Amino acid sequence: MHRRLALKGSAASAGLIAACLLAQPARAQTSQPASLDEVVVTGSRIAGGDRLAPVDVIDRQTFAAAGVSDASQLVRLLTANSGSEAQVDQLNQPQSSGTAQFNLRNLGLGSTLVLIDGQRWTNSAVVATDGSAFVDINSLVPMIALERIEAVKDGASAVYGSDAVAGVVNFITRKA
Repeated sequence: MHRRLALKGSAASAGLIAACLLAQPARAQTSQPASLDEVVVTGSRIAGGDRLAPVDVIDRQTFAAAGVSDASQLVRLLTANSGSEAQVDQLNQPQSSGTAQFNLRNLGLGSTLVLIDGQRWTNSAVVATDGSAFVDINSLVPMIALERIEAVKDGASAVYGSDAVAGVVNFITRKA
């Protein structure tokens, strides 16, 4: 059943909204809500969600097989990483000696967003020799508490902001 309304002005729009709301059929809540499994969605507000960025997942078994003993050695497991300053070098890197960071696609030390369980992490107190700020991955999570790392190897600044121009590395900790 359709109703035709002829109203004018702001009262017309208010009346039209009220009429539309009242004209809706009542819906009884007789059906039981369906049970849902846990759904984890990583998404964006950009149309065309079918275009996914490439993601590398490196798990505990890969850490063990590669002989990784500390976080500074994780940088060599990501193929998209290049240009990290992860060695102890007192002569060439006096400010950032003993730190490690990701430098995805060689776009700069501060261009990769580092997350721990999906939460942003703060920059290191020291800066690199070129003055750029970065997240020191040596001070984040002990290797025994790390389950896996997930790296978005493409620019993700539209989703995460300007911290993620080169990509995103997410440290996932063990739950049990």
